[in-house]
Amino acid sequence: MYRPPNDTPPGYQQKWDANGIPKSSLHALAAKPCTHCPCFGKFVSEQKKTMDQFLVNQQKVMAEILNVQHSILQKLSARDGANVPAVTPTQLECQNPNEIPLFSFTAIKALEELEDLEQKLHDSEYFDEVLNWLNSIIEEDNPRNRMMQTLDLIFDKRFLIQCSWTGLGKFGAKIPMMNYKNVCKVFKEIGCTYSSTISPKDVTRFFRTMLKYAKQRAKNQGLRKSTCRVRRKYLEHAK
Repeated sequence: MYRPPNDTPPGYQQKWDANGIPKSSLHALAAKPCTHCPCFGKFVSEQKKTMDQFLVNQQKVMAEILNVQHSILQKLSARDGANVPAVTPTQLECQNPNEIPLFSFTAIKALEELEDLEQKLHDSEYFDEVLNWLNSIIEEDNPRNRMMQTLDLIFDKRFLIQCSWTGLGKFGAKIPMMNYKNVCKVFKEIGCTYSSTISPKDVTRFFRTMLKYAKQRAKNQGLRKSTCRVRRKYLEHAK
C-alpha cells in the first residue's frame, strides 16, 4: 500500500480530535478562512441585475402579446356583432399569479411626490423594483449617461428647476436634493457598471452640475437625448 512520505520533524506526534481529524488541519482551517476573489461579489450582483432585467422584459413582452390578443378578439367580435369587455392592466397582471407585476412609475412633479418616493425607497423590495425598471430601460454603459437618463426618467425637468444640491438658490431657498439619501443611492447604484464604479462624491458632483443647468435643460426638453460630452483636449490627450 502506498504511504505518503513522512516529512514531519523528528519527535513530532500528530494529535487527533474525537472525529479523527488532525488538529493541525483544524488550526490551519481556522487560521485561513475561506475567501474568494473580490470581483466575485460584483460578478454575482451583475448577474442578478441581468436576470431581474430579463424577467422585467419578459413581462413586458407578455403584456404586449395579451394586448395584441385582446385587440384581435375585439376585431373578430366587431365583425360578428359580439362585445368583448375591455381588459385593464390590472386584469392582465392577475391572469397569472406567478408572474411579476409590471412596474409603473410617474415622473416626479411636486415636493410631496419626492418625499413619498424617498419614503418608499426605504423598502428594499421597492428599491430593487426601481433599479430593475431603470436597468430594463437604460442601455448606456457610460456611468454619467446612465445617471442622466435616470434623472430624466425619475424627475420632470420643470420640477428640477425648484431644486439644488444644498437647498440654496440665487433668488431664495430651493429643495435640497442632498437630503434625499435613498434617491441619491438609486443614482449611485445605476451609475455603477461591471467595468466602472462611482462614489457618493461622484453623485454629488453630478447633481450639482445638472441642477445648476436645470432651467436650460427644461427649455431644451424633448429636443435631443441627454448625453455627457468629452472635452476635445481630453480626446487629443487620449490619442
